[in-house]
Amino acid sequence: MNRLLSPTLAERTADVVKAVEEKTAVELVVAVRPGAGGMAPSLMLGWLFSTVTTGALLFVPIDVPLVPFFAAVVAGGLLGVVVGLWRPVRRFWLRGRGRDAVVEAARAAFVELGVHHTTGRTGLLVFVSGREGLVEIVGDRAVPPLPAPLVDALADAVHRDDVDAFLAGLRALAEPLALALPRTADDVNELADGPAAA
Repeated sequence: MNRLLSPTLAERTADVVKAVEEKTAVELVVAVRPGAGGMAPSLMLGWLFSTVTTGALLFVPIDVPLVPFFAAVVAGGLLGVVVGLWRPVRRFWLRGRGRDAVVEAARAAFVELGVHHTTGRTGLLVFVSGREGLVEIVGDRAVPPLPAPLVDALADAVHRDDVDAFLAGLRALAEPLALALPRTADDVNELADGPAAA
């Protein structure tokens, strides 16, 4: 089960985002999505499983009636689709393409969620792709690059599906962001604090 996709994470994430934004002018947005690579890997595995099932049934030395034959092929295809949704299989199947899909989805979400519409161009998106177990961070022009150890800690938490470590990683962003872009007296909250809807 992917704990980072749990609906109960929303309130905890909103609290952490508020705590970070109390110290910095950065507008932090967290988007947790089921997956970025689409259904293509699962559908391809479904096709592969159904093809193997068909071949096996054609070459068995017994006569299989048409209805059980068809049911077995469909069941093989469905099994392939389900196996393709399993994170280790998906990561192996996609390899480097999974990272590319997550980067592309994160950039699209940055625009779709209006993270680029902040007054001072201080939007920062933390994009989590559940099925791939990957995180991508996209910052607007005014946001400096985050320290590599903090990014690595977030990535590790997402990879391990560790909610507490993920929230701690988000909380740790406050210090470097506050140093680079401290909160001002007239700062207003321009973007929603909870995780963006999938």
